Amino acid sequence: MEPCAFARCRGDNEEPHAMPDASAPTGPAAVAEAKTDLPRPLYRLPWPQAKREAARAIWHFHTALTDPRAPRLDGDDLTAYFEAEKASAAAADPLEVVPEAVWGAAYDACDAHDLPPALLARQVGAARRLKQERVRFAATPDLDAFLRHWARPHGMLLARLAGAGHSWQERPVFELARGFFLTGRLLRLPRDLRDGRLFFPTEDLRQYGVAEATLREGPPEGEEPPEDVRRLLWKQNVRARDALAQGQKAMGSELPRRYAWGLRACWHGALDVLGQLENRSHDVWHGPPIQLSWWRRAQVYVQALLGRSGR
Repeated sequence: MEPCAFARCRGDNEEPHAMPDASAPTGPAAVAEAKTDLPRPLYRLPWPQAKREAARAIWHFHTALTDPRAPRLDGDDLTAYFEAEKASAAAADPLEVVPEAVWGAAYDACDAHDLPPALLARQVGAARRLKQERVRFAATPDLDAFLRHWARPHGMLLARLAGAGHSWQERPVFELARGFFLTGRLLRLPRDLRDGRLFFPTEDLRQYGVAEATLREGPPEGEEPPEDVRRLLWKQNVRARDALAQGQKAMGSELPRRYAWGLRACWHGALDVLGQLENRSHDVWHGPPIQLSWWRRAQVYVQALLGRSGR
């Protein structure tokens, strides 16, 4: 049985088609960021061969959209471009927003496994937000509205491939996808800010009196983040944990056991990563890489097999 991996940011879990980052950190900060473990649920599971290829095609489509191809447009012109691409995706027509090999494999996966291309199209529409020069979300409802069009359809495609993803399961699937997304963004905060993106509600920064520059630069090496930053990041940690807890229903009897086990392993691993962040005062800028040791991985897999919840 192939394990549900917490693949690293480089290698098997690297987001394809990402823009090179000339401003990336060097030294210990670069090591910590490069080796951070992130969950990629339902990517490496004990899928049958045909479904394994489909799952990876769905993931590659989603990750390619994190850096969507688009001409230099803004305002209504940019909106019109993405609306046209969204309509093309819904009709399984050729796209410009991602490479042909990517959309071709995703369409083939939908066709082979009776998955609705409309779920790909919703992600294309949401990707318009990621093409803006500055990606910001004023409040939690604004961020959640984006995730309903970005993370939920991606999660529903994978759930349907695994034999679930019915309409009554949309809420737990969304919460689970949101929890994994928020965990990843918390870990990748410095890189997101270098890319002009912030996936925390800006109202949270105002609430705790934290400037974006403070989050971008981080504390001096050897010092803990200041209290206001720790409180802000703790709130994001709690938000991710809450979403993961609400999404636990998506791992119940609805999924075949072979898939539910792997998803539970990713779920336990995400909670462990959030726990590590808490233990290091939410310092995402310095320190050793956040990852699961071989011993902790073994514990996570045992917890998953036994169906235990919590850390």
